[in-house]
Parts: sequence; C-alpha cells; structure tokens
Amino acid sequence: MRLKSLHESGKQILAGFKFDLKNFLLKTGRFLGLGALIGFLGFLAVFPLWFFSTHHRRGYSIFVLSVLAFLLIFLLTRRLIRSYKQHANAVSFLRHIILPAVVKIGRVSLYILSIYGIVLLYVYGLYLAAVSVSLIFLLLLAYFKYGR
Repeated sequence: MRLKSLHESGKQILAGFKFDLKNFLLKTGRFLGLGALIGFLGFLAVFPLWFFSTHHRRGYSIFVLSVLAFLLIFLLTRRLIRSYKQHANAVSFLRHIILPAVVKIGRVSLYILSIYGIVLLYVYGLYLAAVSVSLIFLLLLAYFKYGR
C-alpha cells in the first residue's frame, strides 16, 4: 500500500471541495432564482389588485363578490352534475339531492335573517323586543335541532 504524498492529497481534497462548492452554489442560485421568480409573479398578481382596491373600492368589492359568486356557482354546478350522473332518474335526484339542499339553504337563510333582525332591534334600542325575539329564536333553534 502506497501512501499518497501531501501534494496529491491536497489536490484531491481541493478538487472535492471545488465540486461540492460548485454544487452548493448551483443549488443556492436555483433556490434564490426560484424565490425571486415566485416573488415577482406574486407582485404581478397582487399589485394590480392592491391598486384597484385602494383607488376604486366599490368596483373592487363588486369584482371580488362576483368572482366568489362565480366560483360558488361553478362548484355547485359541478357537484350537481356529478350527483345527477350517480342517480337512476330525475325524481330520485330531486328527492335525495335538490330538496334537502333547498331546505338547508332555507334554514341557513332564516337563521341569518333572524340574527340580523335581532341585531337591528338592539341597534335601534328596542331591548325588550330584542331579548324576546332572541329567546324565541333560541327555542325554535333547539326545537329544530333536538325536538323533532
């Protein structure tokens, strides 16, 4: 077994270090480049929305609400189409999917409207009416949840 000279060992160590340094710099450069690209694309997406929201508040609100409404309609339509394909006929689909959904939407709308009415009664200073309506609302809520 032959021992390497100090010069050969040093060259080999420096060559390995140079290779590791090159890989490290390439990976770091890729990471920083990807981070910069993501930051730039984020800026391109956010800056127009920020500008629109600070200079045209009403238009921005309408835009955001319409995008959310479109997304909600799209998701519901896609789910309804998938559910319709799983049922044998239209009557079964209406009875098992549409009717329960309409009932749930009606209940949630009624709850929201009731809470809104209670808050309005408090705001206008009709405290006795607000407490009475609150108690009736809670009793009806408990009845629908546990009483039937």
